[in-house]
Amino acid sequence: MREPGVQLDTVVELLKEAAEITGAFDLQMAVENEPGSYCDTGINTAAIVESIDMPHVGINWDPANAVVSGEVAYPIGYQAVLPFLQNVHIKDAIPIPPDKWENRLIGDGGVNWLGQLRSLLIDKPVSHLTLETHVFPLLESTREDLRRLRLLFDQATELGKSKA
Repeated sequence: MREPGVQLDTVVELLKEAAEITGAFDLQMAVENEPGSYCDTGINTAAIVESIDMPHVGINWDPANAVVSGEVAYPIGYQAVLPFLQNVHIKDAIPIPPDKWENRLIGDGGVNWLGQLRSLLIDKPVSHLTLETHVFPLLESTREDLRRLRLLFDQATELGKSKA
């Protein structure tokens, strides 16, 4: 986290240590962009993962976390993380300045999910996506997010066909 006394060099060294351990066990390591951390935006996370420079270290991309960190998640953050993608979290959120956020149903927050999903369908950087529900009540919200996600995938697929 970005806290007094914590330097970027220290963060990179600690992540390299973790990467060496995961590599020794033939595991993948995914660094998630998280608000308040040195890996808050796609651009910052990609720069850190690139400096680690180990093939088994990649990124768990969370566009909603990038939005609440002040980044235009799609397309700017996405383009930065694309070479390193291992997983994508699907959720939505809005920033509440100066340093808080509120999780929302997909489409009710600040992520351009239609554009993001369209690019994921075209680029195919991962074989799966993770629906991450943080809105209560959880079961009902998950069902609604899944319904919305299906509609967005249908729209993104249709857009892809019209461009072909």
